[in-house]
Amino acid sequence: MRPDHKHLVDGKYTFEELVNIQQLKEMFERFSQATGFTTGLISYPQQQVLITTGWRDICAKFHRKSPAAAKHCQHSNIELTSQLKQGKTFNILPCKNGLVDGATPIIIKGAHVASLFTGQILLEQPNIEQFRRQASEYNFDEAAYLKALSEVPVVDKQKIEQALSFLSDIAILLAKQGLKELQQKQAEIRIQRSEKRYRTFFENSVDAMFINKDGIFIDGNKAAATLLGYSNVNELRGKTPAQLSPEFQADGSESKIKAPNMLKLAITQGSHRFVWNHLSKNGDIIPVEISATAVPTEHGTVVHSIIHDISERKQAMEQLNHLAHHHPLTGLPNRLLLSARLELSIQYAKRTKIHGAILFVDLDNFKKINDSLGHSAGDEVLTTVASRLREHSRKVDTVAHLSGDEFVVVLQNIHTIEGATIRARQIIDSMQQPFMINNYELFITCSIGIVGFDGDCDNIETLLQNADAAMHKAKDKGKNCYHLYSEQLTESVMAKVLLEGQLRRALKRNELVVHYQPQVTLPEGKIIAVEALLRWQHPEMGLVPPDDFIPLSEETGLIIPMGKWILETACAQLVKWRQQGFDIHRVAVNLSGRQLQLETLPQTVQKVLQQTGCPAFALELEITEGFIMRHPEQSIAMLQQIQKLGVDLSIDDFGTGHSSLNYLKRLPINRLKIDRSFVWDIGENINGETLTKAIIAMGHSLNLQITAEGIETDKQRKFLEGLNCNEAQGYLFSKPLPAEEVVKLLQRNS
Repeated sequence: MRPDHKHLVDGKYTFEELVNIQQLKEMFERFSQATGFTTGLISYPQQQVLITTGWRDICAKFHRKSPAAAKHCQHSNIELTSQLKQGKTFNILPCKNGLVDGATPIIIKGAHVASLFTGQILLEQPNIEQFRRQASEYNFDEAAYLKALSEVPVVDKQKIEQALSFLSDIAILLAKQGLKELQQKQAEIRIQRSEKRYRTFFENSVDAMFINKDGIFIDGNKAAATLLGYSNVNELRGKTPAQLSPEFQADGSESKIKAPNMLKLAITQGSHRFVWNHLSKNGDIIPVEISATAVPTEHGTVVHSIIHDISERKQAMEQLNHLAHHHPLTGLPNRLLLSARLELSIQYAKRTKIHGAILFVDLDNFKKINDSLGHSAGDEVLTTVASRLREHSRKVDTVAHLSGDEFVVVLQNIHTIEGATIRARQIIDSMQQPFMINNYELFITCSIGIVGFDGDCDNIETLLQNADAAMHKAKDKGKNCYHLYSEQLTESVMAKVLLEGQLRRALKRNELVVHYQPQVTLPEGKIIAVEALLRWQHPEMGLVPPDDFIPLSEETGLIIPMGKWILETACAQLVKWRQQGFDIHRVAVNLSGRQLQLETLPQTVQKVLQQTGCPAFALELEITEGFIMRHPEQSIAMLQQIQKLGVDLSIDDFGTGHSSLNYLKRLPINRLKIDRSFVWDIGENINGETLTKAIIAMGHSLNLQITAEGIETDKQRKFLEGLNCNEAQGYLFSKPLPAEEVVKLLQRNS
């Protein structure tokens, strides 16, 4: 159904009749790939979706699939575009389904005929409960819906405004293109009318026009002469198209051969539209689009050509093409262009038998800069890094910016791998020069993974993955260094990836279990508390040692849900034992460094206590000394919040983290746990015994309870009793046990 007459351009045409929709779709697909922003082209006022690119799953697979949700989308689109009537260049508005969209109008001859949309983003972290309600209301699969929500980026309002500003410029170009197409259609209609009326139009048209017969220009209009820089049409008559063109066209073909072929196509097909490069009188190349139409006359067939200057459109296309192949911040080649350049380097290596190398460069601790100084400071750091990488590369090399703080340097003509390591060292040294950002002097390091390649390489993605693996190995070695890739590293990384996948499934399949190790009073030996220890009961590998999966869970962030689960399980188990009549004073649960960095940790602890009915004084949270010393002020602030809940706090593995007494006395802790390495020195190493005595004496002087862990012999126990150590834990008393085995032990102990 065609829209109302007043919403048609010139009262006749819809927007899609004036532009090449397929060409626009390809252009916007490149825009979406380059920027990560979605685009939509929607006609107005009928709200027909003409083009969509880069749409998020949450819209494509959920909101647009549900009639009710789609209706909300349509109402939001109408509200968004209706506000554009107020004269705004663009508008940003929350969608009724919870996301944020923006739009800019396309106005041709005063008619609002279509709108360019972008968005499907969030400006702040989403209200999960709102989306849960929507999932229920629209009968969505909640888990899949929330997963799709998690893939929606949270974007600064400034960035969506920048994207809309760019799309607004494109909308203006499209309006011009539509206007030119409208004028072309009007011209073609007039040509079909009487010769007299056509001649009037021909001579006065703003569009350049030529009439060609037998490959010779026999006529043209003033606009044609103006376009090509001639004073009048007479200078053009008698010339061939090739004489008004450069020797070669953009596709490499010779103008003198291609021009007759284009005219022949127009005659055999009736009409033909093509892109051409003309040459002005002063030698400038003018890109044009030619619509050539064969017109039978009494003197034979002539070809009428309408010529549009597409310089602006070509410039916009080149700009979009640049965006599609370069990082928008640094201007460096992105992953797409990197792959093409790397393919060329491999082919070069195959021809010359000279190797190349990939340097995968990742900044160390870059997130801290964004978190502390803001994203604008982070962006300035990245542009400076890009500049320094360019300074240390040759013309034959490629410096690419993948994403965030990840860069890749492709080295060509590397005769030995030592050449790559020398370049890596130069890059590392260059990064150690201070960065002046917002009057702050920042010191930044980087880690580099190196992988060599020759002409036999046939998988670019594997090369990049191997370089990435080597880079992570450099980080594991302490950062600020490089590491050469080896096949063993791939095996290690693959094993790690497989283990991560299994660990994620373990969370869903309830393969994680909690074992409890008793803590006893000294010298009585009465069980007074237990420490909750996480174990993984793998269906094939059996009981997986914690050292095999806890570090990985820390690295991947899985420790967050795992930590909450063990806290809930341990508190609920303690309540159950107390209800059974067992006198267990407390349960101790380890907190990871990742958990301590969560601002919501105190609220999580409080909620678990409320849900399980566990008294706050019966919960002890253990924090490793090493994390506290790396983040003292952050740790003190967080622990003070948790202490206000009434929860006991202890330092685990004390003696291994070089604690500052100044920080120690400020920490709101109740207990020190002596690291097992000191306990094992008892009777073996006089220095270890001396340190154990000092720790216990210091702890008592600070009114702290002392627990020694790792006790395996009576000799160790008696030594600690003699120092008035309050409690003990270790295999001498019991190994970690499942909850049901603890019950039997408690019955015997009582």
